[in-house]
Amino acid sequence: MTSSASSLAGHSLGARQLGVSTQDAGTHQMAQAIRELSAQMGQTLKTVQETQEATHTVHSLAESMSGMATQTLRAEGWTAPAPMAG
Repeated sequence: MTSSASSLAGHSLGARQLGVSTQDAGTHQMAQAIRELSAQMGQTLKTVQETQEATHTVHSLAESMSGMATQTLRAEGWTAPAPMAG
């Protein structure tokens, strides 16, 4: 093998190693981005679940208050207004 052929082979090997190294770095960056996205999605899911629970609680409270208001009005002799004729 001539010195120029040997140099060319060494350069080709170095370029291949650099390509693999760049691929490894890219793979690492993608894996890191996926982990971060997964963590964000987990936090979003937790927030959605907490919001659903709060919405259910508020809805239950509103129904309870409506029922208590109806009972109070009936106890005081109020009746529901007649439906309007359309």
